[in-house]
Amino acid sequence: MRVVDATLPKQPATGDDVAKMVAAGKATGLPGIEKSLWFNRQTLKVRGKWLVCARQVGIYVMVCPLPEKETLIESAPDVYFDTDHHTGRPAVLAFVDKIGTEELASRIARAWHIQAPKDLAQQVQRRTKTAKPKVAAKKAPKKKTKAKSR
Repeated sequence: MRVVDATLPKQPATGDDVAKMVAAGKATGLPGIEKSLWFNRQTLKVRGKWLVCARQVGIYVMVCPLPEKETLIESAPDVYFDTDHHTGRPAVLAFVDKIGTEELASRIARAWHIQAPKDLAQQVQRRTKTAKPKVAAKKAPKKKTKAKSR
């Protein structure tokens, strides 16, 4: 769905919008995510590269590859949208009240994997490879033994 920029609210993002964004960023568990200002807007960044921005009241804009952007907008037009300003840019917009914290965290994690410097990405890869899966091992069923008849 395309929205005309002029129809969007002009007020800055609310504290609740920013708090939800920060909580989702923390929920990713990824290193180096920090709150910052970008074009005078509250933003989450990784080493100076933006991930998600509380663009204005009720709207986030986040890093997103163009093919994914199109898929997101088509699959959830009530959540994701585009504007003339962002057309052709690797960023998708989302309505704050329509995107869940879990989904937002997932989008932030995706943006992190695109924007994070190689050393941080390698650190996360090493951490994931060495982490043992938390799956309970299944015990092998006991074999039944036949009693010998005499």
